[in-house]
Amino acid sequence: TSDMVKPMSRSEQEEYFLTVATCAIRLNRSRYVASVITEMRTAGVMGNRAFYESTMRLFAKQGRYMESLEMYNEMILEGITPSRDACSCMVSFLVESGCVEKAVDLFRSSTSEQFRPSIRAYMKLLLVLAAEKTTKSALLCAELFWDMRKRKVRADNIVVNVVLGALAEAQELEDASEVMSSAHS
Repeated sequence: TSDMVKPMSRSEQEEYFLTVATCAIRLNRSRYVASVITEMRTAGVMGNRAFYESTMRLFAKQGRYMESLEMYNEMILEGITPSRDACSCMVSFLVESGCVEKAVDLFRSSTSEQFRPSIRAYMKLLLVLAAEKTTKSALLCAELFWDMRKRKVRADNIVVNVVLGALAEAQELEDASEVMSSAHS
């Protein structure tokens, strides 16, 4: 009765692989997700944004942020541009898992065409950095402020106050003055 089995369309194949990956994640069998990706490639089905972003969200819902990051990296390796929401969520996941440096690296490595983070992603990272109260973290706050300006993300008063507070705490008054001047222009 194999002649009764109809070949799956590309979208049906994509849906099938996403369903299998989803089940593996929900059943806490995440090691199978790599196998699903391998099977997809073997079958000639390339992952798409929906596949990767869905698996990222599922991992994150379970607090498995590093696995979510692995899915993000796989997506990038396949040449798929993540959505703005996915990038912003990835920053939040990294911060929540204590990987602040990786979150900063994500900002640094992405171009403004690829990724225009939300104000929420910036704030999450700024608040964690400001709480560290070190010169390095204060300078990273300033770097993120300038990144916001470059990407045309509006820095509201809260952002400016957090950055200025971090810089003042670290005695980086020249940088604070530059931020203040820029904020009012």
